[in-house]
Amino acid sequence: MSESSYDAYDEDGSYAEGSSYGYGGTPEPDGVDGAGSASGDEPTESEPEPISKPLAKDDLTDALSVLAKTGTGLEHAFVRLELHDAEVTDIELLASYPHLRYVDLSNNAITSIRPLSRLDQLAWLKLEHNAIKAVDMRTRPFLQVALLAHNKLTSVAGMAHPRLATLDVSHNAFEAFDGLDNLTSLERLLATNNELTSTAGIHASSLKELLLADNAISAVEDMEHLPALSLLDMQRNELSSLDGFVPQLAALSVVDLSENHIEDIAEVAKLAILPSLSSLFLYDNPIVELDDYRLEVRIVLPKLKVLDGEDYTTDEIEEAQLVAAERAEFERRKKEEEEAMLAAEQQRLADEEKAAQEELAREKERREAEAAAGEDGEDGDDGSASNAGSGEDDEGYDDDDGDGEGSGDNGSEYDDDGTYDGYDY
Repeated sequence: MSESSYDAYDEDGSYAEGSSYGYGGTPEPDGVDGAGSASGDEPTESEPEPISKPLAKDDLTDALSVLAKTGTGLEHAFVRLELHDAEVTDIELLASYPHLRYVDLSNNAITSIRPLSRLDQLAWLKLEHNAIKAVDMRTRPFLQVALLAHNKLTSVAGMAHPRLATLDVSHNAFEAFDGLDNLTSLERLLATNNELTSTAGIHASSLKELLLADNAISAVEDMEHLPALSLLDMQRNELSSLDGFVPQLAALSVVDLSENHIEDIAEVAKLAILPSLSSLFLYDNPIVELDDYRLEVRIVLPKLKVLDGEDYTTDEIEEAQLVAAERAEFERRKKEEEEAMLAAEQQRLADEEKAAQEELAREKERREAEAAAGEDGEDGDDGSASNAGSGEDDEGYDDDDGDGEGSGDNGSEYDDDGTYDGYDY
């Protein structure tokens, strides 16, 4: 296969003026002259259904070319077919030509490609501008290029060909990627002008170039399955958030996000996770109205070399580095001040808590002391009351022991010498 590339970008990732943005051309098989690009407007729903016109042998008289040996090496057969603008709707006849390798049936009215399942040697397929609604062809072991742009596909299921390297399904009507989870050889995928809302569903470890312009994509997802991706075109979509870019996109160097809804520099800063990003397109996003737009983008993406197709100058780079350093220093001091204020506040709260605990301890001690003093006072009062009672009981009774100390009038019964002075009877 001959090498093809995207004319829109130079090797350094900058935009090449004067070139049409996007895919730079249809790959042609080695040793075969180009068939010319297909032209014409995409059929609209209001157009009448084409009149059925099966492919006939007479149509192939001038369409077949390039004789080559067959698999056995003993015979020769035509391996290339080119038939444009013939209004063919049915290609059942091609099942009788199993040796075909290069088939170009662009600009017809073909609705089904099932007959191509019989072409075991098929390597290159061009079916742009037809009416194909589904990829109803069996897996072809040698198919490397499939160009199905400008059809009516509502699904891309059925494209799991093991050697498929280039797939163009632009200008169709599918809303999600399905059936693209095992394309280990795929290097270029063009899916512009569809109805996609997410990037989810593409599992292609060798994919280098992914063109998704002119869809309705609002979510970047499943990008971890694209480690070899180097170019991503998502211009004219519905992106406002740049969540979804992951460090596994280690080879991604050119990203086109122009004509979306990105307005916050914080969203652009999320692209700093891409280690190889060198060229970024953001024109016709609200963010371009930001003061010092180029400077702000360079500050958050310090490795970026090209913005909107214009290289950063040495002066711009130095200014961005200076401003970034000043902001970093400001943030460092601000953080230190905040940490100091936080520490002071924590100390103040700790001191208040300690003082409160100490006051509670002192209050507890006072209460315990008062309680103890109250108990001692009650014990003293009880003793005094007991003594007073016994004294009162002694008054008014005789001394039964005869010691003469008893109180009362009965003490006069004895004389001073201790003799009894009794009463006269």
